[in-house]
Amino acid sequence: MAVRVTKITLKQPEFKRFTAAPGKPIYKHTKRLTLRVQSGAKRRAPVRKGRLRSSINAEMHPGPM
Repeated sequence: MAVRVTKITLKQPEFKRFTAAPGKPIYKHTKRLTLRVQSGAKRRAPVRKGRLRSSINAEMHPGPM
């Protein structure tokens, strides 16, 4: 099974500009995509006891980069 990990890095000012207001379309779109990635990762996670699946979480928050 191939696993692909993607990481997107934005500097703090750019991150704030694109995601500062939860009501803005860019924030909503980014949040929707984040949840879609989370759902896909959970769907593909092997299930024995469910720990891996339950540990997959999507978060959006500005912080030090």
